[in-house]
Amino acid sequence: MLLADVLEDDPEWADWSIGQLRAQSKIQRLAINPLIYSERSLIFPTVEALDRAIANWDWR
Repeated sequence: MLLADVLEDDPEWADWSIGQLRAQSKIQRLAINPLIYSERSLIFPTVEALDRAIANWDWR
């Protein structure tokens, strides 16, 4: 659950997940499945807040 770890700042897994996502971003373009996107949107007050959180990530 890499994306969930990062968005929810999981104390045990967030750093590892960020590292994995960064490594993969150097190899291929990252994308979020629409179903996963909709599930993750539930932890944000608005969809725009989720979009901002994703847009502000430094993948590299």
